[in-house]
Amino acid sequence: MSDLDRTFVGGNPNPQKFGLALRFSFGERPDPEMIRPAAVILNREPLYVDSEGFERELIAATINPDGKRVVYVESRAKESGQFVDVSIKIHYLDRDGRTASIDIESYNPFFGCDVGLLDWLNDDYALLIYTEKHWTFAYRIGDQWPPQFVKIDRWWQIADNVLSYMAYKVDVVKRLRIPGLEAMVDISLADAERDWSLPPR
Repeated sequence: MSDLDRTFVGGNPNPQKFGLALRFSFGERPDPEMIRPAAVILNREPLYVDSEGFERELIAATINPDGKRVVYVESRAKESGQFVDVSIKIHYLDRDGRTASIDIESYNPFFGCDVGLLDWLNDDYALLIYTEKHWTFAYRIGDQWPPQFVKIDRWWQIADNVLSYMAYKVDVVKRLRIPGLEAMVDISLADAERDWSLPPR
């Protein structure tokens, strides 16, 4: 399948057909080298067209060190006349080979999502951070289902088991304790800069 013909590419509407997405996601993209081995574990191709004509693409994936548990994000898209049928889901494959899935939080999945982080932070849980049309979300996945999630702001960083985040033109940095995603006391920009928890902007 040619990229020109695709409906979705890398979790976003094909810019050749629908124009560029007017947003960005902070963070480094998850390791693309994880997608192929995850697809092998899942016994599928990273990108294929299913029996109903939907393009199904692994946007991001992470494999637990046990080699069995996999968390991945998949888009499912098909054009039908003037309508585009799109869903973006988070999937979790557990130790026993059972799979669960849930739709991402999104204003409208047609506008796609940019994954800024997907990684196992320890043996028990993975952390997913992505940006959709308007918002950025953090999900804790793996040790509970459905996954716990919180809405955060576009600029974020993780250091010393703390997720710090902030919006544009604000004078405070908000923080969440990892792994529980419990809210911590807000701190000033100056304090965040002193303790190296100020998210890059």
